[in-house]
Amino acid sequence: GSESLSQLYEYAREMVENYKLILDTFTRGKYSKNFEERVHEYRNACRSNAVLQLHVKSVLEWVTVFFVSIYLIIAGWQLLDGDEIELGIILANMGIIKSLGSAWTGIYEIAVETQRLLPEVVSLVMIMNMPNDFA
Repeated sequence: GSESLSQLYEYAREMVENYKLILDTFTRGKYSKNFEERVHEYRNACRSNAVLQLHVKSVLEWVTVFFVSIYLIIAGWQLLDGDEIELGIILANMGIIKSLGSAWTGIYEIAVETQRLLPEVVSLVMIMNMPNDFA
């Protein structure tokens, strides 16, 4: 994902810097085709990344359903055996488990977004630390 985007940026920068040479040597079609191929590769990488994120998010939701189901079975047996557990406590605990599952899904989404933005943050820090003429 971010590696293909970096390569795409680098290729575009190279094309802009050498635009006059590209025109003079009549290789605009070649560079245009190469750029289109790199855009296509980037789109495929983004699509694959989106599918993976969707699958992981679905797994997190199913894990939450699994834990709620396991808790419901165990608590149901305790309730039927006459243990000192009330239906309200069971329902409250199920709500807590669902909330924890939602929280972990949210944490995963934040981590993915942070990872996606990291290359841009690194670029920004590098630009901000470059020498300037104001000193």
